Amino acid sequence: MRRVFIVMLPIMPLALACSRDGEGPGPIENHLVFTMQPSLEATGDAIAPAVQVSVQDSSGQLITNDASDITVELAQGPSGATLGGTLTVRTVNGVAAFSDLTLNLAGTYQIKATAPNLRGTTSVRFDAADRGAAYAIAPEGGDGQTTTVGEAVPVSPSVRLTDRFGDPAAEMAVYFHGSGSVSGANPTTDVNGRAVVGGWTLRDSVGINLLYASSAGASDSAVFTAWGIAGPPAALDRWAEDSQTTKVGGLVSVPPAVRATDAYGNPVAGVQVTFAVTAGGGQVTGSVTNTDGKGIAAVGGWTLGSLPGVNTLSATAVGLTGSPVSFIAQGVPPPQDVVVTVRDSYFHSTQNGSGGSGLPQVDTISVGGTVTWVWEGRGCHYVWQDNDVVSEWLPRDQTGCSSNSVGQRFGPLQLNRAGLYAYRCRRHGQVNGFGWFYPQYTGMWGTILVKD
Repeated sequence: MRRVFIVMLPIMPLALACSRDGEGPGPIENHLVFTMQPSLEATGDAIAPAVQVSVQDSSGQLITNDASDITVELAQGPSGATLGGTLTVRTVNGVAAFSDLTLNLAGTYQIKATAPNLRGTTSVRFDAADRGAAYAIAPEGGDGQTTTVGEAVPVSPSVRLTDRFGDPAAEMAVYFHGSGSVSGANPTTDVNGRAVVGGWTLRDSVGINLLYASSAGASDSAVFTAWGIAGPPAALDRWAEDSQTTKVGGLVSVPPAVRATDAYGNPVAGVQVTFAVTAGGGQVTGSVTNTDGKGIAAVGGWTLGSLPGVNTLSATAVGLTGSPVSFIAQGVPPPQDVVVTVRDSYFHSTQNGSGGSGLPQVDTISVGGTVTWVWEGRGCHYVWQDNDVVSEWLPRDQTGCSSNSVGQRFGPLQLNRAGLYAYRCRRHGQVNGFGWFYPQYTGMWGTILVKD
């Protein structure tokens, strides 16, 4: 009988090699490394220092006995870009040096290195720039000046434009703009990368002015500052309140003041102003003074004359438009104090004698004056406000009503608003309403006229 033997053999996986350009997976342990990466360069110039690609084993050790041909090409770059120079170099002691590589366009790049039977590699990203293209702009002269508003700065601002390598960027357009007005705003840089604005005139208000300079390709703008100060004094105008009213011989509440300005209305300090009384008598203190930092000068004090009427004061600054400036103040008599006696059947003014049997008491006082009622009769009388232009001016029920009310008094009551104030006896000075009417008491009322 024939015997059959069956032998079971294990199936082993086959190792697959990657493609020869090193793009796929495989058992290849040796690989390429950029040991000198490409860096920022100018278009048309050789990349320096020379790009170096080395052959290393899996542990990162240089394989010095390798003699592979390594080829470089663009992995990334702008449309139309080409990598020039010797693109395939044989390694020497495991290193290939590419000393004449060039790029034709500005942009961002990566370079890929490949070799047969070696894993390829790609460089870091780097930039190439056109030499002489604008990259940075900076002030060169004319910054930080101070001059009068509305005038040109004495030194025209200038800038220097450089490329990415710090070299001058010539024949580049520069645009100046900012506060105030600019002439020659679009100069072109010279061989040294320098450009100067035609002129810079500050705005007509006091304060800081800014000027900007920019150029296509430069990432930032150059900034210039100039401080505008007030020009010479040109005008004088009224600043503090006019047309005041105060009692004769009194001090006005708001000292008259003026302001000195330049031709553009900016306040000017240090201008001498003289104040003088021109009508009504009276006197001033601090008559000669200088304007402060806000352009303002105020008289120390103005005391009116002793007679009622118009008082005037002048403020003079020699040579200024609007000078002299005139101020008016009205002098009024001081407030009067009136005493009204309450008789048995009428009210009586001790000031002018008005009031009597069947006749009202009538008095006139100035704002701020006072009225006092004094009981002299023995009747029962109530001082009560009547219909008037000022409501609730008299506290109610000011009463003299006793067996002997002589000597009772109410007041002084100060009246601080102009108008006609009427009052009566609540018991006797009316026909209808509360109380009774007695014909013999028809004089039991009165008026106080208060004037400004």
